[in-house]
Amino acid sequence: MNIHAPYTRRQALGGIGALSLAGLLAAACGNSNVESNSSGRTIELISINFPPYLTAIDSQVGSAYTARTGITVKVVNTGANNYATVDTRVKADLAAGHTPDMALIAMSAIGNYISANRAIALDPLIATGHLDTGQLYPSLLGTASANGHIYAIPYAASTMIMFYNADAFTKAGLDPDKPPKTFSELREHAKALVASKAAKYGVTYGNDHGANWGFENFLFSNGGTMLSDDGKTPLFNQQPGVDVLQFWADLFADGYGQTMTSTEEAAAFGRGDLAIMLNSSSNIQSMAASTKFDLRTATLPVPDGGSLKCAAGGGAFIVMAKDEPSQKTALDVISQLISPTAITTLVKGSGSSPVNKIAATESNYLADFLAKNPLYTPATTQMNSLVRWFAWPGQKSAEITSNLDQQMVLALRGSKSPAAALNDAAKQTRSMLG
Repeated sequence: MNIHAPYTRRQALGGIGALSLAGLLAAACGNSNVESNSSGRTIELISINFPPYLTAIDSQVGSAYTARTGITVKVVNTGANNYATVDTRVKADLAAGHTPDMALIAMSAIGNYISANRAIALDPLIATGHLDTGQLYPSLLGTASANGHIYAIPYAASTMIMFYNADAFTKAGLDPDKPPKTFSELREHAKALVASKAAKYGVTYGNDHGANWGFENFLFSNGGTMLSDDGKTPLFNQQPGVDVLQFWADLFADGYGQTMTSTEEAAAFGRGDLAIMLNSSSNIQSMAASTKFDLRTATLPVPDGGSLKCAAGGGAFIVMAKDEPSQKTALDVISQLISPTAITTLVKGSGSSPVNKIAATESNYLADFLAKNPLYTPATTQMNSLVRWFAWPGQKSAEITSNLDQQMVLALRGSKSPAAALNDAAKQTRSMLG
């Protein structure tokens, strides 16, 4: 596997972002000489600069794979651990008249690539036997589909889960074997943790997870939605959304926690000041390495009466190649990268949740590993409750997302009522949808 020099040196955490990809279409317009890989034997893959991903990819489609198949996978490293840099690279390539064969994009961006006509429908190739989708979790595959077609293949999955300090639970008189499952239980736990001085903060609500991720998890679990089916009317300000934001605003007003950035909450949790942290399952390995207390994880608490629906995070492969030989080869490469052996390597090296059911359930792959590492269990369990991470349509998706985040923070800090904050965000969203 040939790894190109980093495309950019800009560093950023996460890889979660609300990006407008409408410019991708414009970048290709007016350029009639779009380069394609007609031989199909060398495949270009654009990837974020996340060493565990690069190592896992190299282990499966590196030099040994090339010797066995005659296929060379050329990885273009964007230079940053941020999926937004993949979008930037794709756009730059298209503007230069070159269509990349494949890209590892954020799960949150799948809808944008579909609407921009940059991810080809994979069904015809899958039907010819180039990839066995039966090994993937149906709910996960559903997040990569639209209009009855599959446009992406999930690779590195993550969901929001609950991390908690079991020692603090015990000090507060709570049973660490029975973490909260509902908002009411979460509030009672947070109250007990603060009242007993087992922790300074009971629970936080991260305000910079990106693309309204935290809010979407709770909104969807509460039966709400972000946008009307016709794409014209924001719906996050209806009662399900107001109830979610009101819960958090009330909890913080009563002193049982506060909103923080991801960096702040991770630091507070590591110090023991914060007892419950709701964050990405991709942080399991780093949290396990940096905490000295009895660290445990649990599934995400849901609003009372709700049903768990997790917005799928992580990365997925899309194919953009124009010629059929390259498309078939790209799918063969993806098939290798989501095989049970490949996913086993990925999960052990990165902390991602397994997208391959065989890898997750058979002892010669991950079953024994997962049994010995219960921190992974909640995220794996939530693979059956996945929905697509919502992406705003149009060219102002980033502005819409940022505005909604800002309005919610005002409510969480007591500067605005939750209803007023969401109504103001909805009004501004309508003006930007166009």
